[in-house]
Amino acid sequence: MIVALLIVVTFLWLCVGIWAGYDAKTNSSHNALLWGLTVFFGGIVGLLLYVNLGRDRVGDASAASVQPPELLECPNCHAMEEADRDVCRFCETPLEGT
Repeated sequence: MIVALLIVVTFLWLCVGIWAGYDAKTNSSHNALLWGLTVFFGGIVGLLLYVNLGRDRVGDASAASVQPPELLECPNCHAMEEADRDVCRFCETPLEGT
């Protein structure tokens, strides 16, 4: 029973090490094989090291989804307002360009 549990845990941890290697291949500038081995032999500490230090590239989906709002400057108080507003929220001056 204990041997079977040890085999299952070792197999699952091998899968985590392989995942870290594939993930490092796409999201890290470091050697993917070394990260996979670090995670496999380092255990939880190796996995935490990889997650915190090994991933130095952000995926394209998360970077593309964040767009800064278009801003206009109030001609009276010079506050920056979103382009879809009609009046300044501070001095209530009509905004140009709307």
